[in-house]
Amino acid sequence: METPIMHQYIEHLIFTELTRKNVSNVLKKLRRIDWNDPELTVFTIQTLSSVWKIKCDNIPALAHLLTNLSQHRSQTVLMVMDTILENIRIGMQMNSLEYNQRRISTIKYFAECFNYNLIDSTLLFNIMYSLLLYGVDYNDAGKSSMDPPFNLMRLRLVAQILHI
Repeated sequence: METPIMHQYIEHLIFTELTRKNVSNVLKKLRRIDWNDPELTVFTIQTLSSVWKIKCDNIPALAHLLTNLSQHRSQTVLMVMDTILENIRIGMQMNSLEYNQRRISTIKYFAECFNYNLIDSTLLFNIMYSLLLYGVDYNDAGKSSMDPPFNLMRLRLVAQILHI
């Protein structure tokens, strides 16, 4: 099945065209899409949440775009942030090397959203606390499948938040 042309256009805007220099141009184009079309809106939310599909250098631009979009589509931005938080939660439950880059990109996006005041410090600290302690079992001598003793990925994620 072929991808609809509007879906291709939205993916092109976000994954290919978006850079730090043209956030306002991409925003203008995104604002012109038919936000009354529920299928297109859901697809746009999914695309704005798929941060691992863009270049790492463009993650701040995506957060900036989301901030500017919040002035016009606050409900949409709220759904994007909810999806990002859900992706972080799922990333804590899955301890698989193949998803590490996705987890790092998602955390970087989350931290950039904090820099643009889309989230508050309480949520940021709660996420860091969860990253450090979710799935940790003190009674099992460090043999937790969710957080094995020599896996430092969660510490890297917290360091990524602190780096930004």
